[in-house]
Amino acid sequence: MSRVPTVTQTPFSSASATPATPPGSPGSAAPAAAYPSTPGSGNGTSPPASSPPAPTTATVDTMLSKILPGAPRRPTPDITKCKIWLYGPPKIGKTTLAASFPGVWFLATERGQDWITVREPTYIESWNHFLQVCSAIDKARPTKFADGEPIRTIAIDTFDGLFKMCFDQVCSDMGVSDPGEIPHGGGWSKLDREISRVMSKVAMWPYGHIWISHERSKEVKAKGRKYDRAEPNVGAAGARWCNQAADLILHATMDEVVVKDSKGQPTGEIREQRVLELHPSTSAVAGGRMADRLPPVIELSYDAL
Repeated sequence: MSRVPTVTQTPFSSASATPATPPGSPGSAAPAAAYPSTPGSGNGTSPPASSPPAPTTATVDTMLSKILPGAPRRPTPDITKCKIWLYGPPKIGKTTLAASFPGVWFLATERGQDWITVREPTYIESWNHFLQVCSAIDKARPTKFADGEPIRTIAIDTFDGLFKMCFDQVCSDMGVSDPGEIPHGGGWSKLDREISRVMSKVAMWPYGHIWISHERSKEVKAKGRKYDRAEPNVGAAGARWCNQAADLILHATMDEVVVKDSKGQPTGEIREQRVLELHPSTSAVAGGRMADRLPPVIELSYDAL
């Protein structure tokens, strides 16, 4: 099992990652916050600081020369650089599809990779362990595996499991069993902030990203009708973040297709086939920033994608 040594006080750290020391005991200190406090913010963690000197014209010009964009760039629809949220029923082939991507590194919360050819995953044991792994990756930004092959894709398998770890840690920090026990939505807000805080940094890493989820069915009402729609089996806070961050949301499912002969003519035989749904519909959540350039349904394979 791949392990990462403990890393403390990084942008990924949370207050809960700091070992508890009884107040007033030798060496006790207030737990470090996830981010340094803003000087003079009035939260009691640091003394007020004087205002920084006003930037000179030369300083402003230098900064602008670094940040002003140039000519418009053309779209670069490279599937290996996308942020993909992939979901579907068990054993449909989600992990197998992710393993087909070039240079994939699995951060795994379950052992669905044991039956496919893939590099040894880094198994995530808890939310704090995930923060340690993220801190190590963020600091080093590795470009190659130990054998020299390039790292091109990070796959979290499953995002459901990771979100549950975040949920459990936030509840533990607040001393409750469910965020709903905190009045005025405070518990849910903290969960939302924590998953967004960490995953927004992860999404900025210079790799392709795949977040794998299981599927659930939800009854939806629209225009006076009720119907069941497939969606990722993730809590609301995790689903909100993935919906905002993903370039593509792919639904893996089974579909009936007409078998064709060697000349491309239909034979009349109908066969079930594993497919990816790429467009949103009343039956499934799907779509993304480039969905209008893609067909609504394709074969479930890396080559087809």
